Amino acid sequence: MIPSDYEPLRLSEESAIEKAPPTQPLQGVETPYSEHYASISRRARLFGIFFSFSFVFNLLFIASFAASGWSTAMVLKRDESWVLWRGAKPVYSPAAKVLTHEHKLSKRFTQVSDYQGPRTYERDRLWASLYMPYSWVGVTRELAKPMLNQTERIQDDIKIMGEPRYILDLDVFHQLHCLDMIRRKLKGPREGEDQEHKPHFAPMGPADDPTYDHVDHCINSVREALMCNPDLTPVVWQWDEASQKSGPKIDVVHTCANFNAIQEWGKKWKLPYHIDDSVHVHDDWTHSPPNLGS
Repeated sequence: MIPSDYEPLRLSEESAIEKAPPTQPLQGVETPYSEHYASISRRARLFGIFFSFSFVFNLLFIASFAASGWSTAMVLKRDESWVLWRGAKPVYSPAAKVLTHEHKLSKRFTQVSDYQGPRTYERDRLWASLYMPYSWVGVTRELAKPMLNQTERIQDDIKIMGEPRYILDLDVFHQLHCLDMIRRKLKGPREGEDQEHKPHFAPMGPADDPTYDHVDHCINSVREALMCNPDLTPVVWQWDEASQKSGPKIDVVHTCANFNAIQEWGKKWKLPYHIDDSVHVHDDWTHSPPNLGS
């Protein structure tokens, strides 16, 4: 037999090898790789913990996302009547950012507001206060540029306001002017009214009346506004015990624009002087209307 340095393992060591897990160092047996195996074992345990946590987290995230999507889809399907804008995109307005909404209860048929009744000086001023202090404003070029339609630059804007300004009016104030015009024409001249203004508010005459075209335009303008922005608030019918009849109930809650915020916007940009409409200011800005899409 050829001599060798081989020394058989003792039975206890053989048993330890047979029973030891392949990824762990031998228990009770020191080898050059014992520390290496211990390090691998620690990393394996940490990786296992991390993987388990990551798996559970991702599983919960996917379940939550799926539930949220399903819930949103169900809400949209159930409450699609609350989607306020479909079809054509809204036309840009410099005042759009101030628009907020609130709930308001409309008055009953028998309830009279301060805006109703015969023409008086005070009532005329009340109506005029709705629109006159906020009509015809001068906005900056930055606010005017995205508008679909180009508007006129104001003369002397640099000298008076420090930067180019562009004139416009919000259509709501134009509509209120028109409604006031119809009201005055319907009610007729008031006591003490200037002789200069009386012909404008005399009862409507034939088509050759000098105010006929103006009032006719206003009637059509209000019609267009109502059809363009219809109030879809349901007017219900209810039983009335006193009359023993059912009928429309108009004192219902509406979703309304915060009109005070719109007036404040108009006050902020109100022009500080009268515009000479016979002056055209040549501007270096070339208007490029935005593409509305569909």
